[in-house]
Amino acid sequence: MAYVFWPREPSLREFAPRERAALEVEAWQAVAESRPASALASLYGLYAGQYQLAPLDALEGSWNAWRAMVVFSAAADRADQEKALPYLEHVYGVLAAKAGMAGDAQVAARLELFAWMLAADSRKGGDLATAMAEKLALIYGVPAGVFERSAAALAKGARLRAEGRWPAAMRAGDEGFEALKSTLSNQ
Repeated sequence: MAYVFWPREPSLREFAPRERAALEVEAWQAVAESRPASALASLYGLYAGQYQLAPLDALEGSWNAWRAMVVFSAAADRADQEKALPYLEHVYGVLAAKAGMAGDAQVAARLELFAWMLAADSRKGGDLATAMAEKLALIYGVPAGVFERSAAALAKGARLRAEGRWPAAMRAGDEGFEALKSTLSNQ
């Protein structure tokens, strides 16, 4: 019971890069392999462990992120992929309200969905890093240009993840989150 009421200081800046990358890739892999409990556990680890959200907030974020991922993964076309947006808006609403996200939750959700779409479409690779940088700028309230290195690595990881190349996606994600952590500590 004390765990639920233990005071926390949620933050989008205080994360362990390797763990954050691993949890994201594990969640996507579990969705791809139709293992909902594993996906939810990884997402809960991300929201409760990496962002330090309270248990109910972490559960709310995890559930909605999982629903968005499932809807997106099962989509036959862009119109179906768009059905993931309300879930992403809910996720970013939690992050904005509880973890101090700098920008608008609905815009961040749209950028997230756009990045997922770009990662899934190998012909649009060049735009993915730009979308990632814009999303990071919105989340952290810092100009997009400072995220060039981290956005490029995170875009590579997202592309590899979309291809189902899990270990390579994890390595690229780790590199991207290390660069992000470094950038944030210099701001």
